[in-house]
Amino acid sequence: MSYGTIFIDLSGRVSKNIFGFRYLTCSAVFVPRASLSSMEERLGAGTPKWRDATDSSLDLALELLSSPGVHSLSAVFDRDTPAWAAFWTDLEAFDKAAERLYGTDSSFLNPAVLARCFCFGEVEARLAGEVLRRDGP
Repeated sequence: MSYGTIFIDLSGRVSKNIFGFRYLTCSAVFVPRASLSSMEERLGAGTPKWRDATDSSLDLALELLSSPGVHSLSAVFDRDTPAWAAFWTDLEAFDKAAERLYGTDSSFLNPAVLARCFCFGEVEARLAGEVLRRDGP
């Protein structure tokens, strides 16, 4: 059985208006349970964010991502499509209807939250399938 932890992150602004940034990139990494502690130690609290990465921090990231049993996957979502606009329009209407029906703020149903959940779910499902395909159940 493949036991481990999946880490997921999203790059890009999750909003109805794409503000000139057409794509969202969502990436996930599966780290086997046996490797987790040593990777956390090696990364440490001082590891910079991607935008502040140095050559040495990128070398470390590549080394860790190449470790046995570690799997990673990225998906790019194109926001400059009719489907993206329809998604937001439909969810805005749904959010307002839920607010009227329940008489309370339904911020957990807002389109930005649900878009993130969709992206995270998509890459997590793909990565879980890949881990099972490569390592078996």
